[in-house]
Amino acid sequence: MRKYSSFAFFFAALLFGNQAFSSEEYPSVLQEELDMACPPTCLVCHTTQPGEEGSASKAFATSLKGFGLKAENEDSLRSALEDLIMAGTDSDDDGAADQVELASEPPSDPNDALLTPTAPGEGMCAAEVKYGCGAQIAHNSLPGRSGWVTLGLLLSLATAARVLRRRGHA
Repeated sequence: MRKYSSFAFFFAALLFGNQAFSSEEYPSVLQEELDMACPPTCLVCHTTQPGEEGSASKAFATSLKGFGLKAENEDSLRSALEDLIMAGTDSDDDGAADQVELASEPPSDPNDALLTPTAPGEGMCAAEVKYGCGAQIAHNSLPGRSGWVTLGLLLSLATAARVLRRRGHA
């Protein structure tokens, strides 16, 4: 019994251990703290949509990290934003401070020197944000990562139960 429960635990740890999602509340914190008209897309910090671990490498994210931003820590984001505002940081060196760019309507990208509050471009606002970078559109035809993890865990538990029944332990 112990052998199979260890296998199930190992399998679950392997699947869950690989999951590394972005800090889900960061877009709403940015919207609140910078008085933005909308929550930004993950692309304000990340190179991927949705944001993934290791992809927060854009200039704005680098600036925030320089002010102490830590993953999955909203207080560190609030503190980093406060310091960024006090310093008047302009991550893309376009002459407009990051908080001014993000608070403009529509928001402009603090990573792109060609986009400023007077020439904001499009796409900074998330069309359908559901509380963060890890959100997923419900009508997706394929299961999300958590669906595959759940399926894998159920299959491993079913296999362990079948083996135990064959041995007469269940």
